[in-house]
Amino acid sequence: MKRLTEKDWKDKCEGYPWNVHPVKDIDDLPYYKKLASYEDDEEQGLLLRLPCKIGDTLYRVNKGAKEPVIMMRVIQLYIKQIHKDRTVMRIDAINDADMCESCYLPCDIGERIFLTRAEAEAKLKSDLNWNLSSFYAWATAEEIIQKNPILRVQKIKKQKVRKEALTEMEIERLRMAADGEMQKMMIEVLLSTGCRVTELVNIRIDEIQKDEITVHGKGEKDRKVYLNAKAELAVQVYLAKRRDENPYLLPGAKSMRERKGMDRKVSRKNWWMDRNNLTEGHITTSTVESMMRTIEDRAEVEQANPHKFRRTCATFALRRGMPIEQVSRMLGHEEVGTTQIYLDLKEEDLKRSHEKYVV
Repeated sequence: MKRLTEKDWKDKCEGYPWNVHPVKDIDDLPYYKKLASYEDDEEQGLLLRLPCKIGDTLYRVNKGAKEPVIMMRVIQLYIKQIHKDRTVMRIDAINDADMCESCYLPCDIGERIFLTRAEAEAKLKSDLNWNLSSFYAWATAEEIIQKNPILRVQKIKKQKVRKEALTEMEIERLRMAADGEMQKMMIEVLLSTGCRVTELVNIRIDEIQKDEITVHGKGEKDRKVYLNAKAELAVQVYLAKRRDENPYLLPGAKSMRERKGMDRKVSRKNWWMDRNNLTEGHITTSTVESMMRTIEDRAEVEQANPHKFRRTCATFALRRGMPIEQVSRMLGHEEVGTTQIYLDLKEEDLKRSHEKYVV
């Protein structure tokens, strides 16, 4: 965006040098300063970027219908508070054909709704190709047919979006925002091990041996993951305050309605210290993800979900010299190619490696 005001407007406003500013009256100065402040925020990326505007056309994929791609018109954009410290943007759109209204979130763009018809059709074809591929692969395995016809169909190329890892500053802000020993322990274990959220909730206390943990990965494949000093200490501090016999590292939690006779000495953040709040099993993955969203809101970090911690663990390990084969084994991947998807390597990393290894 081209500026309409001077970049050094704050200094020039002192003493009102009218020969510099394009204002003719003193009443114009507040408006000039407001516009200049807006342009400063624009250059620093502090303004809210709207994915669309009122009147724009969006395209929704409607699988199995006569019209597989439906046009929607944006009629309203607003911020809705869903929690005392959490707000989300809502996008209201209407189908002019049947006057049916729908509500979306910005994260739905590229998944449920699309900005262009071409993107929506590409998503529809990709999903159809995946369904057919799964069906014919099953039919081939069951020897119902001899050859899989989908193998001759070329894969649909989609634009690849590079997913970023957490930065060191974001990690420290998340650590500071963690409230209570359980949340601090979860962050350190995820950063140190790179385990999946399903693996995290299934960890049993007797499977923790000092700085080693046995996790149960996909396909009932067990592997060893390791704790660094911060993670090991966080686990020890957390377990020292447990007062129950639940065998899991993260015990199951009762709903707020089911919690009766809660110990008043125990704060809500340390609900796990009161055995009356616990169930026999382990905590659910959705509960862990909800806790991480609360931490990311307090830290003002975008999308600090458990899977992003997994990507961060792999990226930092490779940056610090761990061979990619060992990173792959740490994450529980059978192929190195799968591990490469997780990595967030920048040009600076390539430059440093080039200076280190290339003659």
